[in-house]
Amino acid sequence: MQTLANERVAALVRRVMPPRSQEWIVQVVDQHQDACALFNRNVLRVHRDWQTAVYDAGLHSLGAYHPLSLKKVGSEILRGLSSRMVVDVWEACTLKKGYKGRVSEKRGFIARTEAGGVGFGQSAGAAELEALRDARRAIYQRTRLARLRALRDENYQGLMSRRLALRKYDGAFRVRLADYERWLPKHTTQAFKHYGEQGVPLLVIEGEAFDLVPSLDDRQLADLFYQLDRDVLRAQTETDDRSVDQFLERLADLDAGLE
Repeated sequence: MQTLANERVAALVRRVMPPRSQEWIVQVVDQHQDACALFNRNVLRVHRDWQTAVYDAGLHSLGAYHPLSLKKVGSEILRGLSSRMVVDVWEACTLKKGYKGRVSEKRGFIARTEAGGVGFGQSAGAAELEALRDARRAIYQRTRLARLRALRDENYQGLMSRRLALRKYDGAFRVRLADYERWLPKHTTQAFKHYGEQGVPLLVIEGEAFDLVPSLDDRQLADLFYQLDRDVLRAQTETDDRSVDQFLERLADLDAGLE
């Protein structure tokens, strides 16, 4: 017999299921096979244990699939590494959001692995294999991102090393600590405050930025290097101006000596 779900469960179900032009009416059923969607009436029938079986287990958001009911079943992959990786398999009734937002009901099996892979299939074995593939894809993606991150860090640190080696500004040039506080750890900021109101030597900031590269994301790094480039340009300009002034002073002294 179908009964209306209590307000808490109904609110949870409506929040995680694909939206409709009219609000879903949520009913609860006692048998898993009775869980379904009545699209012409905007009715969702979920199993009575939906909150604990689906929501509390974190299975309310499985990509394109939204479970209305879950019934635990045994694994169909009996041997090998794969059977040790698969954690849970359920027989499920789900809603699937497809092309152009169209929602349809799909019955089959859902599998989830320790590595976070999730798969859906018409049999438990097919769902497990898809979950294993999904887990391997996730591992590959994490590995690829780690390599890209390491290459990014190497490129930024190489750029900074070359700039420090070919430094063309006066080492006494100082910058405001406030301009760099948002990137620096608190203990580093406190240590730099002993430089006082005159500011922190730009060389010290560049050295610290070299060590900060692995801990900053792409946007933070771009902002940090933009600020550094501005200050390096100011330092080089000041150094060039001072060199020109010194050259002109020497010329003036030479002219005075000739007179």
